Amino acid sequence: VTEKDLEVYRRIGYKTVATSTLSGQGLEELQGLLKGHVSIMVGQSGVGKSSLLNSLLPAANARVGALSSATGLGAHTTSHAELHRLKGKGKVIDCAGFRDFGLWHLSTDDIHEGFVEIAREAKGCKFRDCLHRDEPEDACQVKRSTREGGRGAIHPLRLASFHRLSGGTSVSSR
Repeated sequence: VTEKDLEVYRRIGYKTVATSTLSGQGLEELQGLLKGHVSIMVGQSGVGKSSLLNSLLPAANARVGALSSATGLGAHTTSHAELHRLKGKGKVIDCAGFRDFGLWHLSTDDIHEGFVEIAREAKGCKFRDCLHRDEPEDACQVKRSTREGGRGAIHPLRLASFHRLSGGTSVSSR
């Protein structure tokens, strides 16, 4: 992940911290953000959640696997969720990773709400069932907000992700 990738999320209000368990980059800042909260480490198997936990809290002694020479990723090693107490009254839950996930149980409305900037701009679309795909730009506020190569309210990569996850199904209400 690059700083340019992270900037897409910063622009819509997400706090991002680039971290490295090898160099220690960002660990102190992350520790400060976790302080006083209950947080959970969620992500794909083998991406370093347990390594990150061990860097934040060496006493956790979470099991980690070696990196695969073929993929450069770690192996699935965590098999259950475990709560760890951090210095400064924070808590972190380390949980098993996942290989993939399905969204079959979510409506397109639910997926819409996961894209805060798209949900906000969609209120200005002319049609309630706007898919933000083939509609004329004058009828779709989301498309208007995506133009200008990502300098608008919605980055084109976020709209592409929304389209990929929603599968182009209709949005029923807003």
